Amino acid sequence: MLNPKTKISRRSLLKAGAAGILGVLGSSLLNKAAVFSNSVDAAAKHDAHNKLQNQKHNSMSHGYDPGTGSSDGLENAVKALTQFDYGKVSTRTDGRTVRDYEMIAADWDLEIAKG
Repeated sequence: MLNPKTKISRRSLLKAGAAGILGVLGSSLLNKAAVFSNSVDAAAKHDAHNKLQNQKHNSMSHGYDPGTGSSDGLENAVKALTQFDYGKVSTRTDGRTVRDYEMIAADWDLEIAKG
């Protein structure tokens, strides 16, 4: 208890405030459930992950199943993407490479996946 006749200096007030702040910070670092702590409960993270997975599975309930079957259109699409035509290669007089391509445009319906 303080003596009412004792004068309180600014320095003693600052010391008491600093000690209080250090005490709060120290206890928050030692307490895992403290507000200032960055620890996260692993079970809570796992529950949130399960909830997200269930939402993703429920959103796929439209019934579409891409399956593993292949069609001529799918095989042609894979072939077009994996066997690239590099064109007719020639070199200009300044040393730069030129590639000439012959392109044909057509419009038709193509089934890549069944259905």
